[in-house]
Amino acid sequence: MIRSLQALRFYAAFAIVIYHACRQHGIETGSNFINKLFTHQLAFGVDIFFVISGYVIFSSYTNKPKGALYFIIDRIIRIAPMYWFTTIIFTAMLYINFDIYPLSDISFDGILKSLLFIPSKNLQGIYLPVHSVGWSLNMEVAFYALMSISIVLFSKRIGIPLIILVSLLYVISGSFDFMSFYHNGIVFEFLLGVLIALITKSKLRKPTLSKKYLWIIVSLCVIAMMLLSDKYRFIYWGIPSFLIVLCLVSSDVEIKTSDLMMFLGASSYSLYLIHRIVISSMLWIFGNSGNAIVFIASSVLLSVAVAALTYLYVERPVGIWLKNRILISKERDGGLRQGGI
Repeated sequence: MIRSLQALRFYAAFAIVIYHACRQHGIETGSNFINKLFTHQLAFGVDIFFVISGYVIFSSYTNKPKGALYFIIDRIIRIAPMYWFTTIIFTAMLYINFDIYPLSDISFDGILKSLLFIPSKNLQGIYLPVHSVGWSLNMEVAFYALMSISIVLFSKRIGIPLIILVSLLYVISGSFDFMSFYHNGIVFEFLLGVLIALITKSKLRKPTLSKKYLWIIVSLCVIAMMLLSDKYRFIYWGIPSFLIVLCLVSSDVEIKTSDLMMFLGASSYSLYLIHRIVISSMLWIFGNSGNAIVFIASSVLLSVAVAALTYLYVERPVGIWLKNRILISKERDGGLRQGGI
């Protein structure tokens, strides 16, 4: 585990929580720059997540190859239970009080597609599932599927086939309306993470940046994402995210990451999924009046606290139980092969 990446996972999730809290409640600071920063720019947390995901998943597989079936089951165990859990909670909230988030399609078809990671449009015609943050998981699952195909066909040397498959998905999805969700340059950000894994595994000498230069580069990348539009998202947000992750992976030994940040990073997935529920619950209880700054700060901090508890008592124990029950026992019995399928 690269400790600085774990901390980065939390910072990325934290940025997204602030972004959603400001958008859902509404914020007016009197500064167009600050308003845009909090209600638009902080969405770059997702781009950081995608680069990290591409790096971690690819490097984990190449360090310890498993069969495609093992890989896909492992990934579904990792993301599905918490997503299903939070989607069910959020759906129940919407059935009771639809006004807290009157955009989701809570028809049977909308709910089913959300649970199955099938892209579906909300009531505004935008590709967002019932639990709207799940759109990024639909992208993740597509990446997992393409990686599984690469594993089946090429076993260990999956880098180039994976790049080709992701590129084909992007090109083909532009020709079919039902696949248009995937015709988004953000899919290539997973490949930026793959590229980092390939760079760090290469035999070339990898320079380690001193702390001073490390933080200069990271700071410049963050500033760039705060200032640049997402019109060319892959370039303006994806490339800086790539440079941030590459710097941290290359120079992790130079960075001290506390145990607290390691824990917060571990709970970042719960934070990403639970914060919409926390923010919507606060709007339900307290309404949209009152001091916006107090509401936003309270909902952000409460989201972090609830996420920590959810991680400790739901996400982690359920994940461990499922892995022991499904993966480890089947592997022990020879039910999951090491290579191929």
